[in-house]
Amino acid sequence: SLAMVDSLSDHDRLAVIVFHSRTEILLPSTELDGDSRKLLRDKLGAMKAQGTTDLAGGLRAALGEVQRSFDPHGINRIVLVGDGVPNNPAGIRELAQSAGSQAIPITALGLGQDYDETLMGAVAQLSGGQFHYVRESGEVASFFKNEVLRLKQVFARNAMLDLTTGPGVRIREVVGEPTSATGTGVRIALGDISRSDVRDLVVKMHADAHRDGAPVELLDAVLSYEDPTAAGARVERRVFLGARATA
Repeated sequence: SLAMVDSLSDHDRLAVIVFHSRTEILLPSTELDGDSRKLLRDKLGAMKAQGTTDLAGGLRAALGEVQRSFDPHGINRIVLVGDGVPNNPAGIRELAQSAGSQAIPITALGLGQDYDETLMGAVAQLSGGQFHYVRESGEVASFFKNEVLRLKQVFARNAMLDLTTGPGVRIREVVGEPTSATGTGVRIALGDISRSDVRDLVVKMHADAHRDGAPVELLDAVLSYEDPTAAGARVERRVFLGARATA
């Protein structure tokens, strides 16, 4: 956590929530400067892990802090570090979906060997964020620095991909990605994309039979995102995918 404080710039905002047997807001969303950094370092230095894992309470509190200081032209992010199995997983996936719908991706860090990998991965996926495995606590500092660097390189914020199928073509699933129906196809929330990110999407489709050699209109794909360098202006990129039927 101290590494995150050092990596952020003055005028960035940071909130710190700890969750063990209960959830505690260690620092409400605060604009960083010399005084608030000192206060935060003192609080982090006195922090101790104890009890069980109220992950749902921690995530709910974190989402509330981001909502309270949400910047529509900024980068709004939750970093969730979990090293144990939550007391009660009920509601965690719904919180992640809610965060994603509000353009608040969650970067999930699974620390050690005892965390719930499936749940932490789902939290990242459902919110449009990323999941990483961290072997030991000493690696968290370097990860935070890399994550903050990635945030500063974001060029596509709140990215959405809309897939519209051609005649007789149906999308069965987008492998490993939650989708929402749009009436003409499906939408996938991709969250923030930095210059170094590469996203591979596997789309399973079913097409009605065509005669040998006939063209098949598979789908139109529209990627839309906010450009943080242009006051959040919405940008679109389009591509059409087609094929030819074989016997």
